[in-house]
Amino acid sequence: MEGSEEPPVTEGVLSSTFTPVDYVIFTMLLVISAGIGVFNAFRSRGMVTTQEYLLGGRTMPVLPVAISVLGGVVSAVSLLGFPTEVYFYGTQLTLNLIGTIFGILVLRNVMLPVLFPLQLVSMFERATTHVI
Repeated sequence: MEGSEEPPVTEGVLSSTFTPVDYVIFTMLLVISAGIGVFNAFRSRGMVTTQEYLLGGRTMPVLPVAISVLGGVVSAVSLLGFPTEVYFYGTQLTLNLIGTIFGILVLRNVMLPVLFPLQLVSMFERATTHVI
């Protein structure tokens, strides 16, 4: 019967199986992540209070904190969703950068000078601890 031929199976980029290289990279990722956790657990043995443990004694350098915050803001979902948004709605989505720049300036010049000297863990800490 003509027309009932199955398309040829192609291997390569669209393959859905792990290759040995994929397994090596995935294993390295897990080992490095676990190693960071174990290293920091041994390093922070002397820390007694929960606040010292969770906040790192408030002595972390700026770069790791900035990368951590960036990782929270720029997630995998947003990286996957942005091209779809541009495809469906056009490049007008990039105008969000104007609002983002304005928000960063307000945060840096108005909120941080007020909140940083208070040594709060969260903006809501004082509101929940001093309820009248």
